Amino acid sequence: TYFVGDDESSLELTKKMTDLYENNPHLIAYSTIGYVGSLYNLHNAYQAKGDVKNAEKVLARLEDSKDKYGIPTSDNIGARVFIYSTNIKLAKWLKEDRYSDVENLILSNQSDFKRFKSKIAKPQLYEYYFLISKLYFVKAQYKKALKFTNEILNDLKFDVRADLLSAVRLLNLLIHYELQNDFTLDYLTTNTFNFLTKKKRLFKVENELIKFMNHHKKISQKAEVQADLLQLASAMAELKKTKFEDIPFNHFDFERWARARLDGKNLFEFNQQ
Repeated sequence: TYFVGDDESSLELTKKMTDLYENNPHLIAYSTIGYVGSLYNLHNAYQAKGDVKNAEKVLARLEDSKDKYGIPTSDNIGARVFIYSTNIKLAKWLKEDRYSDVENLILSNQSDFKRFKSKIAKPQLYEYYFLISKLYFVKAQYKKALKFTNEILNDLKFDVRADLLSAVRLLNLLIHYELQNDFTLDYLTTNTFNFLTKKKRLFKVENELIKFMNHHKKISQKAEVQADLLQLASAMAELKKTKFEDIPFNHFDFERWARARLDGKNLFEFNQQ
């Protein structure tokens, strides 16, 4: 229900799950990982509904749990609490343009990340890498951003979280565009289109970006580039208003990137205006 955008059902089910645990404390002791996961899902459900106040309350409950239920002595469960709360905060702060807070959190979490890394499941680990890549992309540190997207894409056995893989592939295209790696961009654009088509995940947002990248190799005049960027920004602005088509914007604001490019700025400079 969460991944198909059924926010009402998602919230109802995650509330029931968490209530079941909290009304039966022995279940938390029996399946602490399940309880921690239910808090993470409940937070995401509130967030999807735009209920920031309750989302923040659930995040506080999630972080409070790290000192309970035997979690301090269990790296396996502690890793869940660590990565869930970290990814929640990174995603939120990146959307709020709180880049200093993001950098400070990544820095302060280094020892815990080293401790828990081997216990973190790939879907959450790669979401963490994606969020770090986004930070570097915003700050125009494109080679650092590329390192983290490649870390994910080079794992050919990772085939879950289609939403995350799609977002990583699109961000990877933007990174190569910024690095002016035209030959690589040509290959990756075709590769990304084939991947999304095969997964039946080709949103109009994704199609517009791929169309922009395909046309990029055919133009050379600055006026043509500006015209393409304007068309892309306008198309993205309209798609933001369309139900289901707005889903990819949960991971990255493609309209904002296009408008920054129109102004001749990177995203960090554009967001400081």
